[in-house]
Amino acid sequence: MKALRKIHASERKNVTKSQPLLKKVDVYTLRIMKEWNEWEEIPGVTIKFPYGVDKTHIFDVTIVPHSGYWKGGKFCFHFEIPTDYPMSPPYVTCQNRPIYHPNIDVKGNVCLNILRPDWTAVNTFGNVIYGLILLFESPNFTDPLPSGVFPKSMEPHEVKARDENKFKNLVNMTMKGGEVDGLGDILFVCVL
Repeated sequence: MKALRKIHASERKNVTKSQPLLKKVDVYTLRIMKEWNEWEEIPGVTIKFPYGVDKTHIFDVTIVPHSGYWKGGKFCFHFEIPTDYPMSPPYVTCQNRPIYHPNIDVKGNVCLNILRPDWTAVNTFGNVIYGLILLFESPNFTDPLPSGVFPKSMEPHEVKARDENKFKNLVNMTMKGGEVDGLGDILFVCVL
């Protein structure tokens, strides 16, 4: 945003009543601009603006976890900031669909507490990005988002509760892409 400056007396005579001295900027735009100005890069996270840097309310975040079951995978999330932001959270969907994760369903919906009723206006989209990183490094098996397509006994949280090694193997196989025995006729996309 261009710095505001005092209008010199010689410039004032050229301004008519129909010309605004300053362009009005709404709270929504100011908040997004403030958050981008305060944004600091995070290792393993890249951000792209699919519609250009003039539309900073729509962006894609790619996360490469450094630890956890999904270590080394490349996961892309699409963010759209609603016009009533920060009163409402951003809309976030996982673009690597389907995914074998207890907190992300096969349609890309994300189960993250601050994207639900825990959202408050003091949260930022940066908080959401950190939350997504945590979902890969330390998933929440006690608050799963069922896929609706895997057999109930093969839902990620169910498998993890019974056999952690089997869960690790299923995550590894699904990250390589293709069909995986026991998970139905679902074709997973390679994220490695």
